Order: sequence, then structure tokens, then C-alpha cells
Amino acid sequence: MPSGKLEEELGALLGLDHETVKEQVVPYLATHSTPKALRLYLQDLIGTSAAAKALTEKYVADRFPSHPAPSASSSGAENARPSAPPQRPETTPAESTRKAPAKPVRLTPNNVAAALAASETAAPRALPPTQEMLALDKAFSMLSVEPSSAEAAVYAPPTRRLCLCQGARHALAEYVPMCISCGLILCDALRPIPISPHSACPSCGASPIAPSHTRSQLLAQLVEKREQLEKEQQEKEAERKAELARNRHADTPFPTLSGTNTHAPPAASKRSRVLHLDMKTHKVTVSRTKEKAAKANKEKPEALPTPESSVQTTAEDGSALVHDPQDDGFRERYMSSCSISDRHATQSWAALLPTVFHYVPPEKRPEPLEPVCSEVYTEVPDLATLIQSKPPGSSADVQRRNKKAVVASGVARAQGRKTGKASKKR
Repeated sequence: MPSGKLEEELGALLGLDHETVKEQVVPYLATHSTPKALRLYLQDLIGTSAAAKALTEKYVADRFPSHPAPSASSSGAENARPSAPPQRPETTPAESTRKAPAKPVRLTPNNVAAALAASETAAPRALPPTQEMLALDKAFSMLSVEPSSAEAAVYAPPTRRLCLCQGARHALAEYVPMCISCGLILCDALRPIPISPHSACPSCGASPIAPSHTRSQLLAQLVEKREQLEKEQQEKEAERKAELARNRHADTPFPTLSGTNTHAPPAASKRSRVLHLDMKTHKVTVSRTKEKAAKANKEKPEALPTPESSVQTTAEDGSALVHDPQDDGFRERYMSSCSISDRHATQSWAALLPTVFHYVPPEKRPEPLEPVCSEVYTEVPDLATLIQSKPPGSSADVQRRNKKAVVASGVARAQGRKTGKASKKR
């Protein structure tokens, strides 16, 4: 467990009292089983300032004390002694907390008050980091380790790779694209990478490539970029939750005043499937049945009376009328009462009115219309021409004449004369 002085310094940086740090923060710090994990968590918790870095190193050193290496004389003496049976490694507080069964928490007024205060000021649920955030965390852990510290051995590369292409063949290095000492352009193929504590310039040999002040500037930029990514992620999550809430409440009816009629949405039509087994083919067929919609008894609107045409084009039996220039219009003027269309259907034959005809002598009739006369005569072809399969003027006759003309012109071109006579042989 850390000393009380470290707990007081940690509470001063966090703005918490000693009891809160001792009961809530320190037990969680004890769950980290490696110095790297504990250092990363403390950097995220208290920041990367000079005081925070000093407190982080003190806390890690107090939590994981380094054992001094035995001297050569002592090692020789130990080798001369008989080997003792291997001792069981001591369990760390983190392992003991994992193995020990969880005990029920005793509720006290202080615990309840602390839990309520923590719930009121609790931060929102942390979202899983994205790939870009994980890359920033890895770069942050490399830059936060001093090259001379013992933790720098974690980032020692298994193999080294030098490249002097200066970005011609490979992409530029991501965070430090140029050597601070000699100005050499660094590519992404260098191993270890320029931000590693074991990096070395392939030209001047400066190691590490990024000095302490450059590493501090990069750390500040990475922290700012990481916070910006977290903010954007939280905004997207809030927008997604708001969209889900809008879609969830879209189908609920809007609250209305009492006494107003609310129209319920129409019920969806139910469909059922019926399986039929054919006894001959032994195959199963599926048929869907649809419910027949109830026919609404709607009254048909009365047809509006259409105005009768002044010129009659159809006869009473429905046949088309042909204009007769010799018609004097007697039937239209004097026998309109005899029209079948003017009779109305009745229930008895006795109700039918008798048809009355009035005779008009020829001298009292109006003068008939004069016939249409024309001086243009119509030529009627002969019967022999009509019987022909290809009468003159038809499309077949035109094609025949065109074909004959094409053949004649071809023969004339072949003979070399327009007259069609054979030319002299050469």
C-alpha cells in the first residue's frame, strides 16, 4: 500500500479528500498488475504535468519496488550452497483481491452518502476507443517513457532497419518526419520508429531522435487530439440515441384534448398460408389467402343529363346513319312523335298512347334540297386491270419497275453504253 504522503499528493491533484482517495481511488489502483498499466492509468487520471509525472514515478516505484541485482561474490557463494527447494511466489495484492471471494459490502451512512455523491458527479459511460484512439494511446505511451528509465526496455525492437530513401519509396514518419539534429527526412520504414525511446537517426546517429522538449510538445498535441476524438465520439453517440428516441416515439399518437376523436391507424391485413398435399405427385403446395375487403355500400351519383347533339349520327337501332342528299326531312319534322326513343316504359299496355300519323300532300311539302352536282368525272379502271395480281400503281408494281430499271442500268454500265447494245470485243 502507498504511504499517506503519496495519498495526500494524489488527493491534492485530484481535488479529493484523504478518505475518498484511500477508500475509492487507491483500491482501484491496486488492481493494476504491471507498472506500464499503472503508469498509463495515472497519466490519464492526473495528467502529464511535471508534478503529475513526478507523482506517477513515485507511486509506480512504491507500488512495484525494484530489487537490486546480486553481486558476483554473493552469486558464487550461493552457487556453492545446496539448492533449496523453490519457494512459492508471493501473491500481489491485485492477485489476492482476484482470488479472494467477493464479500458483501456493509452499508453504513458514510458509504451511502459517498455513493450518492459519486453517482451525482459520475461521468457518462465510457465508449470503446476507436482504432485511431488506440494508435494515439500507443504513441502516447512511447513518448511518455524516458529513454534512460527501466520501462524503456519494453519498447526495444527485436530487429533494426535503416532506410535513407527520404520519403521517395516509403511514406513519411507519422509524428517526427525529420531528424531534429541533422534535418534528415525520415520515412515510415525505420525500425524502431522515430518516437520510440530506442530510435536512432541513420545519418547522424542521434538517439533518441526526438529530444525531451519535442516529446513534451508531441504529448500535448496527442492529448488534445485524443480529447477531440472523444468529444466527437460522444456527440455521435448522443445523436444516435436521439435518433433512436425519435424513431421509437414516432408511432405513438400525439396527445389530444379530451372530447376529440382520434383516428386509429387501419389494421394491417392478415395473411395466412395454407398447405395442400397433392396425392398424385406427393408434393406440397403453399397458397396464400387474402381477406376480402368489405364492400362499402356507396350510392352511385346520379348521372347528369348530357345535352343532345343537334345532329343525329346513329339510328334508333344503333346503326350509323348515312347522309341522303334526296331526304326532305319529312320524318324529322312530322314523325318525331313516332320515335321509339321518345316512348317511356310503363307497367301496362293500356297506358301506351296510340300513334297518330298526319298526311301532308306533296304540294304542301317544302321543296326538297337540290342534289350536289360535280363536273369532275371519276375514272373507273378496267376489270382486266383490277384482276391483275400487280395492278398499275400498286407497291408491288413500283418495286417491279424499280428492279427492272436497276437491272437495265447495270447491263448498260457493263457494256459501256447507255443504249444497251453490245460493245466490240477487244
